[in-house]
Amino acid sequence: MTDIAEAHSTFAAGDEREVVRRIVAGDRSAFEWLMWQHNRRLYRLARATLRDGTEA
Repeated sequence: MTDIAEAHSTFAAGDEREVVRRIVAGDRSAFEWLMWQHNRRLYRLARATLRDGTEA
């Protein structure tokens, strides 16, 4: 199982506070999971802020 797949099954319960706690503690897979969960929103925010899809 890949790290992201393992993280997905671990964090699927939905308590993002626990995910953030693990990120602060240095858990890279928790960070990757959080980014994966919010990827589209983050991209749209970056694109709107930068006004350039290639820079986003």
